[in-house]
Order: sequence, then C-alpha cells, then structure tokens
Amino acid sequence: ETQIFRGLQDGIVRRGGKETPQMVSWGKKIAVKLLSNDNILEKGKDQKEIDKQNLAAQLAGDYKVMSVAPQVEKMFRDTLLRGYVRTTALKSLMKMNPDKYAVVAGTVLNEPWTTPDFKRDIVNTLGGFPGTPVNKTLAAIKKPSPD
Repeated sequence: ETQIFRGLQDGIVRRGGKETPQMVSWGKKIAVKLLSNDNILEKGKDQKEIDKQNLAAQLAGDYKVMSVAPQVEKMFRDTLLRGYVRTTALKSLMKMNPDKYAVVAGTVLNEPWTTPDFKRDIVNTLGGFPGTPVNKTLAAIKKPSPD
C-alpha cells in the first residue's frame, strides 16, 4: 500500500498536479496506520521497513496528523533510528507545531549524546522554519561547534 501511494504521489508531483482530497485522506490513514503499529519504532530493520518509518514521519507532517505527533516525537528522540528518519520526524513536528517542537529540538540539540552530525541536521532543519521559536532555540545553544 505504501509503495502504491508513494508512486501515485510522485506521479502527481511530476505532472505538477495537486493531490485530491481522497489522496490526502489516504495519506493521513497511512500515517496513522503505520505510526499506530508499535513495531514501527523497532531497530535493526531492513531498508524497506526503514523507508516505511521515514514515510510515516513524512506523511504525518505533510498532512499535519496531530494524533500521531507523540509517536513522531519518539522517532525524533530515538538515538537508535537512522539520522535521516529522525530529521524527517523533526521536519514533520515543525510543520505540525513549530512553537512546541522548536523547544523539543533545542532539548535534543543540547543533549551530550547528540552527535555533531545530527546537531548540524537539527540546525539545518530548524533553518527552514524561521520565526521567534526557532530563534530562541538557536540562541540557547550551549557551546556551539565551529562548523
């Protein structure tokens, strides 16, 4: 189902079209279905399952599915998930509620176990959401890396 949805979505984008209300509804249902499955956050999965994690996070943000925001936040905070999945989760959270999730991003940014590469990903992602919440988060960075 996710492959069919992704294929149709890509085709619409390539043709410069707009998603129909039915397509949006289907995307929301897929996000809820994937993120309601407790197994979505399991580590050590094959690439197909990792792609589903990434798609679930993306769809939740694209369609602002607030009911799954807690699961997406878990994905963002989970240090064992792939970095790009965590970055997608942050983008989605920022689309849902930038005021709230800029603070969450700041917390993860200042945690000692957050890698320098992931810190850069967080800062780059936050840069796509200009505004007071992000400015406050970035101003509060402790010991910024020179790069």
